[in-house]
Amino acid sequence: MRAWLTAVFAALSFIAAPTPASAQTEADLRALIAWTAPLNDIQTRAQDSVRSVTGLTTQMRAARTPEEVEALLRAAQPTIVATRAQLRALRVEADAIQPFTSTTMDQSVVALTNIALADTKTTLDLFEGAIADIEQMLPAIERRDAAALQRIAGRLVLFAANFLRSQASSMRLGQLQMPITDPGHHIMGAHADLIDGLYAMLTISTATDTSAITAAVQRARSSITTGRGMLAAQRAVFAAHPQGASLEPLMNNAEQQLTVLTTFANDLESATTRISPRTPIQELIPMMRAVAENDRRLQVLGDEGASLAAQLVRR
Repeated sequence: MRAWLTAVFAALSFIAAPTPASAQTEADLRALIAWTAPLNDIQTRAQDSVRSVTGLTTQMRAARTPEEVEALLRAAQPTIVATRAQLRALRVEADAIQPFTSTTMDQSVVALTNIALADTKTTLDLFEGAIADIEQMLPAIERRDAAALQRIAGRLVLFAANFLRSQASSMRLGQLQMPITDPGHHIMGAHADLIDGLYAMLTISTATDTSAITAAVQRARSSITTGRGMLAAQRAVFAAHPQGASLEPLMNNAEQQLTVLTTFANDLESATTRISPRTPIQELIPMMRAVAENDRRLQVLGDEGASLAAQLVRR
């Protein structure tokens, strides 16, 4: 989806008449994109690194005996150790990134950069903690420590949730690459907030209530409303432009995404009436899959938007 939004901005800018104000906005945006580049790189490398271990968790679930699990863990030890080392190194890189500052940009955008930087660091810590748990499984098996294994297994249930948090963090980095006046900025922000809601839904067992899910939905609804307003303003501008008709499919695509985001928010809000911190994970998974279907639809629309934008850029 981030690639689509970058392409859309390129498509829109080819018909925008440059002015001193827009030049300043473009300069700010370029500085922001340059600042997000190392964070994007860190997140991509972290996700790639952790994927080398996720296959192991799948194999362990399929194992039929404790001996098979032990053999899998023993064979994977070099990969596990290397993955932890890489995640620690990436955390050092993230710590070295200075906060973004600007006196000319909207300060809500500057505040979002602080959230993106903190999210990246938290995601790295969660990934590293999960890999550390996997690393501790072999010694626990060797000790025949059933209690330790049960504690680790309980924490690993949340392993998938870490990928959700990483996805939301990546979306916020993409959001920063869009002007605050563009509907895409708010579409991506709403999507990230709803992924936060899914994360809260999956980790409900560690919460005291469903307030984190409700807060994520409320933030998303605010972004959806703002995005609709920005899209309406954009349509009005392009309606009077000779080349504006060529952008109508992109505008329609953005409208479809806002519609799906609204359904996503409604479904997530509805789920809060049926779950609590006492809801068993076995009951959460089917509900979460149903809610997450909205995320899949958004990704499909994002791919379609990327194709439309690429066609405009080639003209």
